[in-house]
Amino acid sequence: MNAHELDTIIAKRRTFAIIAHPDAGKTTLTEKLLLFG
Repeated sequence: MNAHELDTIIAKRRTFAIIAHPDAGKTTLTEKLLLFG
């Protein structure tokens, strides 16, 4: 495994962590409710 592969794995995990974080989706969910509600 080289440095580039490691960077790719870290970037993917970081993105997943942001998506999986409980507070991360609240803003978009609130915006959707305001938009369609």
